[in-house]
Amino acid sequence: MAIEKGEIRGLTVLQPFASAIVYGPKNVENRHQRLHLPAGGLWVAVHAGLRQYPANEQSIRELWPGCPPFARMERGVILGLARLVEVRWYDVSRDVRLRDDLWALGPWCWVFDMKVPLKQTIRYRGKQGLWRLSAEVEADLRAFLQIEGLL
Repeated sequence: MAIEKGEIRGLTVLQPFASAIVYGPKNVENRHQRLHLPAGGLWVAVHAGLRQYPANEQSIRELWPGCPPFARMERGVILGLARLVEVRWYDVSRDVRLRDDLWALGPWCWVFDMKVPLKQTIRYRGKQGLWRLSAEVEADLRAFLQIEGLL
């Protein structure tokens, strides 16, 4: 599915990683698929999936000291937007830039450079992978980015 320049897509991420992207220090999403980005990157609506990744809360706190309790993290909602600017194959022996990023595991690292939490989360049914938003929600998110001065 080709991505058009200026389009906003949805990306479902399990908690606590969705919150770590939008509110915390996580600037890399690890995926098994390569993605071809349009020039200028791609804004994605970070959707917190209904399930929680079976992570140890203490191990996440070591990476993100300000992490809220897992039980308080919203699920089944769009938390915010993040601009995806790079997709790179991660080879720990050769990739100096990502080697020190403890969130980067690969094999494909989707790298974000800007993140914007929504003032009000949006209840939404997500999908696996990168997916199209409804026209109404995409228009609302585009308006939000314009108000924030990011489009």
